[in-house]
Amino acid sequence: MGKTKKGIRGVLKILLVFSIILVLYNLVQYFTFHAYPYESSDHNFSDVEIPEKGRTIEVVEKSFERYKIEEGKEEVKLYRTFKKEDFKTGFFTIIQTVDFEHRRWEYEYMPSSRNRKTQE
Repeated sequence: MGKTKKGIRGVLKILLVFSIILVLYNLVQYFTFHAYPYESSDHNFSDVEIPEKGRTIEVVEKSFERYKIEEGKEEVKLYRTFKKEDFKTGFFTIIQTVDFEHRRWEYEYMPSSRNRKTQE
């Protein structure tokens, strides 16, 4: 009987520790700032959307439009340099903090020129 109680206590301790880790993980995910980097097709413009800091997609788009006018590059396109997979946080996520219906996902994906330089 004593071994059974110790075994049950051990399992309960493991479950408690696992639950605490799971809650802490999701709190970190919830309170972490989301950064969504963008880059122009000519690789001369880059900007970052950080909604929690008030730097919205609209701010990035205005900055990009200003860049196109100032540089005289009307044919340049804006791309997102992040993949959806970068924001999928795993099986144990309880709190979903990324809005996959947001219009940022309408921009086509292009690998960042910064990533290409570091891989060479």
